[in-house]
This record gives sequence, C-alpha cells and structure tokens, in this order.
Amino acid sequence: MTAVVVDTLVLGGGVAGLWTLRELLDAGIDACLVENAGLGGEQSMQVQGIVHGGGKYALRRVGDVSAIRQIREMPDRWREHRAGRRSPSLADAHTSSEGCWLWLPAASWLARLEALTLIPLLRHGGVLATPPQSRPKSEWPLPLQQHALRAYRMDEPVLEPVSVISALAGPVGDRLLAGQLRAMRREADAWELDFEDGRKIRARAVVACAGTGNAKILELAGQDPARMQRRPLRMGLVRGDLADLPALHGHCVIGGRTRLTITSVDAAEGQRVWQVGGELAERWASTNGEEFFGDLWVEIQRALPGLDLSRMELADYPAVRAEAANTAQSRPSGVQVDEVAPSMIVAWPTKWAMAPLLAEEVAGLIVPGAKRPDTSFNSLDWPRAGLARPPWERAEWRSANSARPA
Repeated sequence: MTAVVVDTLVLGGGVAGLWTLRELLDAGIDACLVENAGLGGEQSMQVQGIVHGGGKYALRRVGDVSAIRQIREMPDRWREHRAGRRSPSLADAHTSSEGCWLWLPAASWLARLEALTLIPLLRHGGVLATPPQSRPKSEWPLPLQQHALRAYRMDEPVLEPVSVISALAGPVGDRLLAGQLRAMRREADAWELDFEDGRKIRARAVVACAGTGNAKILELAGQDPARMQRRPLRMGLVRGDLADLPALHGHCVIGGRTRLTITSVDAAEGQRVWQVGGELAERWASTNGEEFFGDLWVEIQRALPGLDLSRMELADYPAVRAEAANTAQSRPSGVQVDEVAPSMIVAWPTKWAMAPLLAEEVAGLIVPGAKRPDTSFNSLDWPRAGLARPPWERAEWRSANSARPA
C-alpha cells in the first residue's frame, strides 16, 4: 500500500488539532490530520463552549498573571473568526450566547456579603479584558430574574462546540483521515507512521494534539508519556422541554468560587440540555456513586432556589482535561507546546479558548523548516474522519425525581 506523503501530519481531530491544521494550510504547508475516533471526540465535545477571557481564573484567585494575559484577548479574537474576518472562519458556527453571566443566589447569606465586595473588586482590579458589568434585572436571563440576588454580565461568548468542530472541519474534509496509530519511528529526515489497517504516512514533521491520546503518541515515539497529566471531572446534565428549562449560560458564585457553571444546548425534539460543571464536577471527579445525582439536585436548588426540577431528567458523564504535566498537578499556565524530538511537537491548549494561540505557536515552529514533499498529497484510499456524538446524545437519562433528596 502506497504511503501518504505530507510535510506535516497533525494527530488528533479536536479543536486544537483542527485549528492547527487550518493554520498550517493557510501558511502554505502541505499538511493533513488523522483522528482515531470521531472529530471532537473526547475532550472538545465535552467542553461547555465558553470562550473565557480570564473571569474564571480571577474568581478562583489564580495568581498566574501570564495565563490571564494569554486568555484575556480570546473573546474578541473568537468574535473575529465568528464574523469571518479572520481565518479560519467560524461563520458557520452557532453562538449560543453573546455573553456569560455571573450570579449570586438569593438564598445564600455569603452571596449577599459578596455582592458588596467581590464583584466591585474584579471590575476595578484591571485583571480582566471582559470585567463583570451590572445590567438591569430586565436584561437578566429568566432563571436569574426569578432566582438570583445579583447578576453580572461578562462579554465572554458561548459557542456550540459541535458547530465549531464542523466549521473548522468543513473546508478541509479531504485532509481529515481516520486511522488508529500502531507504530512510529524516525528514519533519516522524516517520520514513518504505521496504522492498524496497514496504511502508512510519511511526514517531515508530526504535531500531536490528541488530548489524552498524546500519552500513547509520546510512548510510540520513544518519549516519556508522563509529560502529560489528566484532571478528571464528572459533568452533570439536565434535560427538559424548552418551555420548562430556560436557556442559561454562566457561573454561580458562592464563597468567591464557581460552585456551578451551566451552559445550554438546544437538543432534538424540542428539548434543551444544561451541561453542569464547576466545583460540583471537580468534587465528584473520582467516583461514580449514585449520590452524585442528589448532590446535583441540591446544588442546582442552591444556585437557583425555587427552580422546579420535577419534570426534568438528569444524567452524567466522565470528562477529562489532558494537559502538560507539572509538579503541582495543577492547571498549567496557558498553552503548552513542546518539541520533544526532531520535528515532533506535542501540544495542549489547556483551555479550548486558547486553540488559536496554540496553532500559532505550532506554526511558528513548523514553518521555518517546511518544504513540499516529493510526492503530492494523495489519500483517496483512506477513510475520512466524521464527527463524534456529543455526550448528551450518549448519556443514560433518569427522572430527576428519582434523585430528589428526602
């Protein structure tokens, strides 16, 4: 079987890999991408879609100024792509909300104290490019009008992840291949990669953007897989009819921390799904106990006191954040791009909002040595990678009443 020959091969078809491929193609580099499951597969389909501008870092008292500086310009950057003014264009992606909300629940005495101190501190601290701003109550989302003590808007857009993956992949479908990597080795001035079905690729440079899959790629390349760390999460899901479950995108703040982060997706058959993360997802990361659903109920009632969950359904799914390892096992600072072997780069964006920065860093390393391969790109006999299914389409749903605490 004739090997596909390219200058640069990207491994991993999430937002980081797809954005990197588009950046390389825009730079005139002959490149293709291989995904071993579905595009957006594990990590990118699990994100909540918020293009953070640093607000969550500031709320968590993160003192990493460099990370905040890296991410603070991302909301405006993504808007440029969403408007089609920068490549890659995200004009076909769906914006779920132009902004994100911080709210303090009406039932919490601690939130009442924070209403006097926390938000003014953030607004005037000079940390954020998108600081929280007061809005009239009439502009608040309906659930917050009914259940919040205070609400503040941040200009951090929320994009529907499936549509972002589709927009990145659509124009380059012929370059998106499906395959399971079996072996790789460095020969002369190129990488030779073998796949489980017997197909082969020869590439001058390899870029691993495969999330958790980077560990296996590192091992196959003779590198230490411990360069990567995993931070598990257990995400909650709430599903209901559009009339019963209003759209909501934002963070519930109690004790200066994001107790819940909720974003909404309109699903099939007139239903809406809330993805629920935040401290809840971190607290239950290492267990699959049924008690999670009772805690999910309690936390939603604390964040939105009085919201009727009786007609809803609940589900969960395990998520993971793959990142460059550090000694504290904490979230790394900004994007992580490392040339671990000759012409082999391993990269993690840390936050999906920073995929544009990751792609630019990778291209900066690739472009100086890039050249056209001896054989023109030809992958007609390769299967193409398709979209993965989002987690709410694969979840096992249950009546919310079954989880209601006694």
